[in-house]
Amino acid sequence: MRLRTMVLAGIAAYLAFLAATVPATFVIARARAAAPGLQVTDEHGTLWSGHARAAIASPGAAVAFDRVEWAIEPRALAAGRIAFRVSATGNGIDARTTLARGWSTWSAGDTAARMDAALFPAFVPLAAAWRPEGVVTLDSSGMEWSDDGAMRGAFRVDWQAAAVAFSDVKPLGRYVVEVRGDGGPVSVNVTSPEGPLRIAGQGSIAQGRFSFSGEARGEGDQARALEPILGLMGARRPDGAHALQVTIQR
Repeated sequence: MRLRTMVLAGIAAYLAFLAATVPATFVIARARAAAPGLQVTDEHGTLWSGHARAAIASPGAAVAFDRVEWAIEPRALAAGRIAFRVSATGNGIDARTTLARGWSTWSAGDTAARMDAALFPAFVPLAAAWRPEGVVTLDSSGMEWSDDGAMRGAFRVDWQAAAVAFSDVKPLGRYVVEVRGDGGPVSVNVTSPEGPLRIAGQGSIAQGRFSFSGEARGEGDQARALEPILGLMGARRPDGAHALQVTIQR
């Protein structure tokens, strides 16, 4: 047996031993440290597998998960990594993914999530004033983040039957956000395949700075009724569209 194979086998055996014996409270303590605002109760199980209740609180909203389950992915142990299959369900939210930790990266495998748009401000507090409605889905075939913040991979957010408090037009439409990274600046593309309020534009995320440029316009019989909300979004251009310019620095 080659030395490398023996080392990997030893690492795998040791990690398997830890997974089977480390209590769930150890997992929860690390999760709380990594995610401020996370509250976890009723934890049961071990590092190998377990479940708990959880809540995420922010100035915008709060999300309660009735059940969060995790189970270790044994195949990752042979490569000296630790990975978990994770699922979370609650009132208005359902999500699943596979999370893995390498030597200097975090990664998420196949990911799918669905939630009521009213819960979105818990993750993006700036959205609270708009009181969003509808259904938001997120899906990804794989993402990876290095410890220095660089992202590789892509995910897609789809907001269906969208509505907000500042407009009587409901629904406003459907909006799709595609985010992609290759280790450098992360690109953001927004489209609206349907609905009377059309939005399109591109943006980027780099060094903690998000910038976006695009346009919004009303279409069809409800175009006039959309003018108040369009005025909030940006200045009207000669072609009738409203310019969108957003810059956020962390």
